[in-house]
Amino acid sequence: MQAQVDDRLVVHGPHGSRIGVILELVDGAGPQRYRVRWADGHESTIAPGPDATVERDTAAEEQAEWEAAKAARRARTTAWRRGITAGVGREAALAQQKIGSTVVPIR
Repeated sequence: MQAQVDDRLVVHGPHGSRIGVILELVDGAGPQRYRVRWADGHESTIAPGPDATVERDTAAEEQAEWEAAKAARRARTTAWRRGITAGVGREAALAQQKIGSTVVPIR
């Protein structure tokens, strides 16, 4: 079982499941251990057995993908604006003419 920080650790037992969030991967000899904050707020270090499963936090991954796409769009828009304001190339000059011709003066 490979887990990462912010993944959910679910330990299944005879009296129900215990759910926690992995806060830290603890180094050391022997089985992999995790520092976990359980749903009741208690924190402990655990070396999970075969009755434990790890669930990925897909919301964090989706948020990171959305932020990356947003940054890429912003970079493309900024580059396009710089090209128009710098007047680089025929397309930029035509775009500036078009923008300038549609502006109506205020009287």
